[in-house]
Amino acid sequence: MNNFDILDTFFPRLAEFNEDSFPDKKFPLIVEKDNSLTIKEDKIGKEYVVQKIEKNYEIKYLIKDVKIVKDMGIFYSNYAEFILNPDLEISEKHFTIGDLEVDINNQPTLLFNAAHYDLTYDKDYREAISNHFIFTLSLKGESLNQENLEENLSKALFILGYYGNEFYKFYPSFFEYKDFYYEDSILKDTTPIDSRQQRNLEYNLGHFGDINHPTAIRFYNEGMQIKDKEISFQYFYKVLEHFWVIARKEKFKVLISNDPDNKNIDDLFNNVQNVFSNDEGTQLRILLESIETDITQLVKSASENKLSKKNSVKEFSRSLYSYRNSVVHAKDETNLTLKLPNIWENEKEKFWIEATRQISEILIEKYCLNIQ
Repeated sequence: MNNFDILDTFFPRLAEFNEDSFPDKKFPLIVEKDNSLTIKEDKIGKEYVVQKIEKNYEIKYLIKDVKIVKDMGIFYSNYAEFILNPDLEISEKHFTIGDLEVDINNQPTLLFNAAHYDLTYDKDYREAISNHFIFTLSLKGESLNQENLEENLSKALFILGYYGNEFYKFYPSFFEYKDFYYEDSILKDTTPIDSRQQRNLEYNLGHFGDINHPTAIRFYNEGMQIKDKEISFQYFYKVLEHFWVIARKEKFKVLISNDPDNKNIDDLFNNVQNVFSNDEGTQLRILLESIETDITQLVKSASENKLSKKNSVKEFSRSLYSYRNSVVHAKDETNLTLKLPNIWENEKEKFWIEATRQISEILIEKYCLNIQ
């Protein structure tokens, strides 16, 4: 049995790729056991061991010492490989930055595909690999390690974007390939989808009542147009800020009804002033408490994924506000550490973007669309 036949047996579905998809068909394979291979690809330069696990008709691969950025990239020893945005026109390139070698090509390594084996369930991904539509950027060098990986990836993107003729119009970026076969996001959509389906364009025959608070709608639209980017969080959060006072309308009604003749006008103004003088963290907590029954699953999910200390709206609010400060001020409020984009905290960032989007939709349905 030759090397390629061994790969066909060991990696079902990878066999559906064209044989040319493997960058180096001559790399040595050593079969250690029935369920593991030791592989060395010239592009990577070092051996790695892949263990195959089959359970309940599912196949998974464990690769020792490989760090995975889900659906985007890998880091192993002194080698890294990340998908580039497929919407850009890219050609193969090779250049160096100091002692680092940078390669751009349309043949992801076997290590990359094994680490992201779940993507091979997606027919579009398999076809893209076979047709060489997926380009990756790889870094290799003795000085490369996990601590300096992101700064070196940034340097490579800068060289590519600043000096590459193809990128004068569109700047290069890394890309998270969406896996539509398996949806394993740590946060499911908890917004009231039913109400949207029941009130869709066809059902309403194109007739909708006027929409209140158009400013909040504009913030939401901006966030959706750049969804999944860190800055989209800020637009969704602006929707929340917009409703801080609006959500306390009943509080104002009570204050006014307690003094209908304005006999104690100073007391009334003082009480109103107290409402407005709450700090931002308190305003956020009060807003979230007003929709507590609608965000139960969000609060629970944050706690389960260690993004909030407790399964409570108060702790959820505190964690959300802390994340907001780290984004807006570029520093964490508690220890003043500089916040930089971090591929290893990708899931945390995605969680808070998605959670804030869902909260903004709950508020829009309640206050803009008057849906009860």
